[in-house]
Amino acid sequence: MAQESFPIIPHFLKHLREKSGLTIEAVAAAVDAEADFELSTRQYQRIEKHGKTSKKTAIALAKAFGTSVDELQGRLSIDKSPWYVKSRDELYGKLTIGYHEVITEVFRKVNIGGGALNNNGCVLLDINDKQLPISLKVTHHPHSYESYTSEWIIRPAIINESGILWTSLNKWQQLDWKQQINKLAYNFSNKVIINDEPLVPESSNVGFFVRFEYLVENEEQEEEDKEEKHITNGEWVIEGTQFFQNDADFRCSLMVWLEDNRRLYPFPVHPPMCSPGVLGIYYGCSNKRLVITRAWLDESGQAHQAPWPELQREQLADALESFLKKTSPLPIAIGDLGPEHFPPLAPD
Repeated sequence: MAQESFPIIPHFLKHLREKSGLTIEAVAAAVDAEADFELSTRQYQRIEKHGKTSKKTAIALAKAFGTSVDELQGRLSIDKSPWYVKSRDELYGKLTIGYHEVITEVFRKVNIGGGALNNNGCVLLDINDKQLPISLKVTHHPHSYESYTSEWIIRPAIINESGILWTSLNKWQQLDWKQQINKLAYNFSNKVIINDEPLVPESSNVGFFVRFEYLVENEEQEEEDKEEKHITNGEWVIEGTQFFQNDADFRCSLMVWLEDNRRLYPFPVHPPMCSPGVLGIYYGCSNKRLVITRAWLDESGQAHQAPWPELQREQLADALESFLKKTSPLPIAIGDLGPEHFPPLAPD
């Protein structure tokens, strides 16, 4: 089986190169000097354009730019500029490098009680970035007398001889924040409001949306790329889709798909390796995969992605592994996954 390429954020790579003042040729030369392989300028150009490379090349690029692979993949906040941060519980705000501490705190507030409140729809995430400062709110038990809201405001700043000055988001910060919004919207909470609009309309039924995809090799892939055994310049093509409004139907169909294709060694990819709100199931002896999201249908029947917290996807990935080991069936309440639904995984 041809392996999927190692994804990184191409516009972050370009930002690092432009910030360092290096040419494409200079970056390729820097990698050649440090690594045990050669990186041509044409290879680097394709990486910067498409964000596809091998893991060893990603490690070499991270070293060349003085960053980390996690940052190249967007798993960490990659804005190193000053930001002003203030929470509702603090009298004064403070300056930080980037805003990753706030994102971590938001995630912690959302997942109080191991995510049980979130599973019951009792946590609301409200994001407003129409204007600065950006506002992030986490409300427990909204619309009840037990309601409590944690709030943070953040905005970029600059420091010069005049002191601390407010500033607007530059081009790179806009791109970085867009990535963070995507994670916040689909990775943290079941209920999300962005700029006063719910991500999922109140009257909508949220179900499961499945894409059946297969990998098509790029016949124009050059010989120098093919020498990197861990990279495939292929493209995942949608073979078909199916939407399940009923969680029980999805659960039954998923069990059938896995059983019927067990000889192809299906394995779930855990959430940290997937896009926000996505769970992938790959077949180890085939160029096929299932891509699963939570979704809702509009009046025309078009499917739109809905939030699906990472904690719940992780629990489903664990349940799938347990099912494939023949230790336990998938939980019945598959759309409302919580810790109580999952027995411990049997040892290998």
